[in-house]
Amino acid sequence: MLLHGAEWIIAELVRLTQGLTMQQAGELIDMVHAQIGALVEDFGSQRLVLPKLNIEGEVLVLLHSYYPALVAADRIRASLNRRSKGSVTNALRELWKKKSVEGSTKEGYRLTQLGFSSAVAIIKRELSKNQIQ
Repeated sequence: MLLHGAEWIIAELVRLTQGLTMQQAGELIDMVHAQIGALVEDFGSQRLVLPKLNIEGEVLVLLHSYYPALVAADRIRASLNRRSKGSVTNALRELWKKKSVEGSTKEGYRLTQLGFSSAVAIIKRELSKNQIQ
């Protein structure tokens, strides 16, 4: 009951500040609560993104699993160790240019609001695929 009450309050605050309908605010809250555990497996030293995604999608989903924390570039590369280091670096650069991530190789990366929304869309799509199958 407490969780549902908190979700309602958050949805109402989002609705009021963003000028959304209650249904749109509720959908936004549902997106925030997307079940990432079904898509990202945590092994302690690295996380594995399970669905087959393009590299930018994989980075977005990975960073979403850490959100809002800053993630070191080395940790991102370790988690995407099935991809070449250069490909991961290029994907981070492209996501930075698109304003989906903010940061640098030195300080680490985190999702922007734009990147968070993109990651949630990917997560929702992948979760709905899993429910259908």
